[in-house]
Amino acid sequence: IHEQEGMSGGALCQYARGHARLANISTVLIAEADAIASLRLTARAADDFLPRPVDADALRQVVRNALRAQARRRLIAR
Repeated sequence: IHEQEGMSGGALCQYARGHARLANISTVLIAEADAIASLRLTARAADDFLPRPVDADALRQVVRNALRAQARRRLIAR
């Protein structure tokens, strides 16, 4: 979880994807519900989106999905 002063959430996610060390991490963008619709239209701003206020069950599901995707990438790399 990271907040960057002066940088939108979508820009921060794209910044992370642009750096080799950060490119393989899963990104979850937590934003206001009305902002999520427009952020989904940007070029893969994040792997997943959650509206504020964040529901604990939804967050757990997003983390599980990210871990499964990471495990799949590791299997493919082998």
